[in-house]
Amino acid sequence: MVALAAVLALSGSACGGGGTSTNTSPTTPGGDTSTSKQSDPAKPQTFADVPGEAMVFQPSSRIGVNKAKAAVKVLKVEWSTEHSSQMKPAPAGTKFLQVYFAVASADPAIEVEDFGPRDLNVRWAQSQAPSEGCPTGAYNPIFVAGYCHAGTENPHTDMVLLTKSWAMHSYATNYSPNAKLAPGTGYVTMGLYKIPDVVKGELDVCASGMHKTGSEQGTGWPCRKLDLPPRP
Repeated sequence: MVALAAVLALSGSACGGGGTSTNTSPTTPGGDTSTSKQSDPAKPQTFADVPGEAMVFQPSSRIGVNKAKAAVKVLKVEWSTEHSSQMKPAPAGTKFLQVYFAVASADPAIEVEDFGPRDLNVRWAQSQAPSEGCPTGAYNPIFVAGYCHAGTENPHTDMVLLTKSWAMHSYATNYSPNAKLAPGTGYVTMGLYKIPDVVKGELDVCASGMHKTGSEQGTGWPCRKLDLPPRP
């Protein structure tokens, strides 16, 4: 609970702000003293254990209006040519980008009633591939001039406890509205994005969500630069 409360102090940077996420965490020496090999980083047990700055925003909801903001960090990024949640491989000339997100309620005392990766889009500068048309059909994009935005192929999917084997989960499309973020609990969900092969430069993930009101009107939505592994 105490660790999660620290999320309240985090504020998302506006799209284009150049925020950089790092997906590394300290390693500890391995048990084999004959080599310098180190063991894998400890598996995060709480949202606060996940390195990087959180994107904090008011997520959309299918069952009303969420009473708390969500906090999101990029947990892991992978390329693939197929995924178990999809009936077909990535179309020719594209790859799937799998982005695992650690998520939590930004208020340690209030539940987020409905959350999904539908509010998390991947973008790239149109100048990277000026002859390539931008994707359409993103569930809830916040468009920024000069960028293309790709929505996830699974806008509604499961929330897996951060303490569980989240990397082994299929994250198939699940239209059930039971996608709550209980206070003080960390979860993982995944966005699956089709990225054209001709786009070879930087990619950002950007949050969107409910229409902003009051003092937040006119402010930008948070984005983070993705730390990309080599393409297959």
